[in-house]
Amino acid sequence: MSKIHRPFLANVPLIPLLMVCALACLGQPSMSKAGKSKGPPPIFFSAQKPGLPPLPFNPFPGLPVAEVARGKFIYDDLDFDYSSPKHRKAGDISALDGISADAPGAMNRLVTENGLRLLTPEFSGNQLTLKIAGNDPERAYDLYSTTHVAATNGWRYVGRLSPGKTNITITTTGLEMEFFSLADTTDTDGDSLPDAFETLVAGLDPTAPDTLATTATNNAANQYLTDVAAEVRVKKFTGYSRTQRVRDDFYQDFLAKAEWTRGEGGQDERTGYVGHGAGALALLGLVTWDGAGTVTSGTNASYGVMPTTSWAHVLESSYVPVDATNWTRSTNFLDTKIELATGGKGLSEDKHLFVLGVAVSEVQRRDDPPGYLTIGPVPNSAITVLGEHPNDNGQIWKTIADNKVEDVTPVIAASYTNYSFAVFPQKVRLQIFRGSADIAGTFQTVWVGETVNLQCQLNPQVGTLGNIQWTIPGTTFSNYVAGASTGQVFRIFPVTNTTVGFSWIEGTPRTEVQCSAMVNGFTVTSKVIFDVKRPTATITAVFQKSVAVDGDWDVSPALHLGSAGTTGIRFSYSPQGGQGTYQWVQLGTAIRRYRDVNNGAWYRAEGTGLDHSYPYQNIRAAVGFTEDAGDFPGIGLNGHLEYGCQDSFEMHLMFNPSSATGAAWVPLRKVSWSWSGHATLANGSYSLSQPAQAVGSDANSVDHPEWTSNIAGTFYDYFAE
Repeated sequence: MSKIHRPFLANVPLIPLLMVCALACLGQPSMSKAGKSKGPPPIFFSAQKPGLPPLPFNPFPGLPVAEVARGKFIYDDLDFDYSSPKHRKAGDISALDGISADAPGAMNRLVTENGLRLLTPEFSGNQLTLKIAGNDPERAYDLYSTTHVAATNGWRYVGRLSPGKTNITITTTGLEMEFFSLADTTDTDGDSLPDAFETLVAGLDPTAPDTLATTATNNAANQYLTDVAAEVRVKKFTGYSRTQRVRDDFYQDFLAKAEWTRGEGGQDERTGYVGHGAGALALLGLVTWDGAGTVTSGTNASYGVMPTTSWAHVLESSYVPVDATNWTRSTNFLDTKIELATGGKGLSEDKHLFVLGVAVSEVQRRDDPPGYLTIGPVPNSAITVLGEHPNDNGQIWKTIADNKVEDVTPVIAASYTNYSFAVFPQKVRLQIFRGSADIAGTFQTVWVGETVNLQCQLNPQVGTLGNIQWTIPGTTFSNYVAGASTGQVFRIFPVTNTTVGFSWIEGTPRTEVQCSAMVNGFTVTSKVIFDVKRPTATITAVFQKSVAVDGDWDVSPALHLGSAGTTGIRFSYSPQGGQGTYQWVQLGTAIRRYRDVNNGAWYRAEGTGLDHSYPYQNIRAAVGFTEDAGDFPGIGLNGHLEYGCQDSFEMHLMFNPSSATGAAWVPLRKVSWSWSGHATLANGSYSLSQPAQAVGSDANSVDHPEWTSNIAGTFYDYFAE
């Protein structure tokens, strides 16, 4: 058996993460029916459950084992069903790329051959290459690792595979065992932290947006929540300057060489010789920089430019003879490569419009004073940046994602050899203001009925916005106008202006409002995530009286529901959450009929719409009624032969978050109820017949009560049937 020097188990612990397991080594893995090794007593680890304590024996003698270090073995129990006495057929552990695993704290998930999976790792020296298969080429994936899958928040972020990439190479940590998780970049709460990162690394809720203000200072998420500004910076520079002079056997020779690459470092070396006759160059000064451009030794004075805004490309040489033995030769070369770092939050994939100001000038060397003289601008047609020529304003417009690095060194026509250049980046953001605060990219909490007024604008103002489109999910409205005669909700409002105003009716925990617009032919977008809160409530509707014909009403006798001291039906509500106010609104239809004592004809009055007042008033509150709302309908019996009542109503409970700035009433619950009855005159008194009363269950309501009439308007106008 050959020893597996660097075992790595590729394993993913949580959905939507992929669960796979593979062993890799320097050399070839070898499996046997039992582990045998000279040296310390052997101990055995579970491949399926790495969190189990090691055993001094192989609990499955019939299964293959792999020696991962001297005296340490992994037994291949990946296919063993621990929940059943029976287990599936065990396979060769070296080929288990797609076998499911059930690590401690994990969810068991079968990964098919066609599913997303990590393949067997490959080593080259201390470099580990992990490959994936079954990936969506349009999506990016993140890699995480840990030394123990049972650890809480014990994972670290390794890196990202950009869309279409199928492998990632990392430097091994020297650990004996390490687990890897592969996950997509789904970001449920829109805070730029992928769900997997929040779950595995930061220990945060992937459904609740996080910010620097809400996250503990020592949380690993903070470095990825910091919004880094975009910048154009030096990528690489190379400088060479040598001047040689000979004057009557007196020699001067000075050489300066500088080279630096971002991420790697570099140095500036100055050498020279002054004396009679030729001589070797001696070191005059040496400055070294690290990969970030920080001086690590020497001083930066010897190299006067590690420029931040203006760079140059110079290539020139000259030979000036004085006579046959005296001459001056000079050679100067300077080449600077620059790059755009788009910035953004550490794991953000958001795309932004960049406007790059590009300026290139032809230069010529000047000896007195030493330096370079600007001859004039290089025409835009001779300049190329990111594959395009600058426009008439000297600008390049591009949409680029966050956390990208792009080479923005101007490529200049070959006819120009000496020139200076500058590139100034503007990262254009579409801001969304609510009041004076820019809330784009943030998480906001609002209540239903709360007026949300938003305005979008560009920063910086690089052009005029056009084709504006607001996308506002959910049930919304812009206004609700209600009074005694009419009640109307306005659901349609303009969404193609820079400003928009609306309120929500339904509560949703994560509602993404987006604004998109065009500027100079480019699309810019921005979004805000709202947690729309809505109180919960229930309506309790109880009949307190039955339909009756007697004298216990406003007039006597009467056909009625309810009495002088108790309403016929009582409404109450039990709210939960929501700092606001509540009100009742009742709509319905009321019908009154009587048969005339003089001519025997039937007469009828009917009212429909709002029940008298807005909001609904318990008109008996003044005489001691304490219920939230109640009704006691009826009709006085004043001598006609017969009377009839048939009413149907719908009682609405409304909510207004009056503590919020700007608010409108929204519906919460509703309940339908009805009553009817008939009174007949015989022998000087009235008797009751056909009594009925019914109340339905209260229900959720997202529709405002609306009306165009009032029951009271026609309720007392009788006409012959």
